[in-house]
Amino acid sequence: MKGKLVSALLCTAMVATMIAGCGNTGDNNSNSNSETETDSTTEANSEETGSEEQGKVFNIYCWNEEFKTRITDHYADYEEVDATTGKIGDVTVKWNITPSDDNAYQNNLDATLLKQADAAADDKIDMFLVEADYALKYVDSDYTMPIKDLGITDADLSKQYQYTKDVVTDSDGVLKGLSWQGCPGVLFYNREAAKEVFGTDDPAEVQEYVKDWDTFNDTAATLKQAGYSIMSTVNDSYRVYSNNVSSPWVVDGKINIDDNIMKWVDDSKELVDAGETNTYELWSDDWSKGFYPDGKVFCYFGPAWLVNFSMAADTEGSIGYQGGWGATEGPQGFFWGGTWICAAEGQIMRI
Repeated sequence: MKGKLVSALLCTAMVATMIAGCGNTGDNNSNSNSETETDSTTEANSEETGSEEQGKVFNIYCWNEEFKTRITDHYADYEEVDATTGKIGDVTVKWNITPSDDNAYQNNLDATLLKQADAAADDKIDMFLVEADYALKYVDSDYTMPIKDLGITDADLSKQYQYTKDVVTDSDGVLKGLSWQGCPGVLFYNREAAKEVFGTDDPAEVQEYVKDWDTFNDTAATLKQAGYSIMSTVNDSYRVYSNNVSSPWVVDGKINIDDNIMKWVDDSKELVDAGETNTYELWSDDWSKGFYPDGKVFCYFGPAWLVNFSMAADTEGSIGYQGGWGATEGPQGFFWGGTWICAAEGQIMRI
């Protein structure tokens, strides 16, 4: 039963995300859609073999209520018991939610996984969530199961973006997790600054000024003459460069610096030396000044959540409050954030 639940919950989360993207909010139509999807998944994985004791408690570890909300809203057979407990058939679902502050979530997850082999069946972790920044810590370990062992095939995942699979693929090329939300990034630009300096705030036309890094750097000089920093800090662009490397950090036991990382180093130094940006830390007060017109910052790199939750969009007087940020592709595509689901090894029998 637990093996079927892992597969079904993975698919439910992905289907629910697509439903949410279409504007539904957990009404009867969305329930019926997810029921069709999860029923077919459960039927496809209906046989489990072996004699291992599985228990009757399904333990899910996560850092907030977001994944729980997807399941409670969209999994047709889920019955809520209380804030941390539910039922699916004769299995009790337990939600172990530990905030990520001060690394508390990972510390709790690590300590529990270390006890996994000797834990009672009802205490073993069945499913847990990870973020891209530390996913490989778990994926490149014996604590996570290959997705194929849950009955989920390559064909089932054919329409997922490759990067969402790369994040949770281990060093042997084995996929060991799935994403239910990705966060592709864009270049957010100050519309008023664009109109002032370029004569337009049309995304397609602004893109021509930032279409690659060499053009981006040339545009920085133009913006400086108009009194603007192209970015708040060189740290704004690091993730864009680093998302586009073509080689790993370690090759044959030696540290390897990818060409795209070196380009970030060189480009950043030129921009700072020319006074066209700064070296502020991300999330610092100085970094945040560009959220307001007086900060004189042309652009930030980020996904939609950056504007919605981190750029003072609800604060009167900010650029975001007046809908003043435009969006265009920028020099390179990238992502920032997302959530991945892993099935813990050693708690459910292979299908």
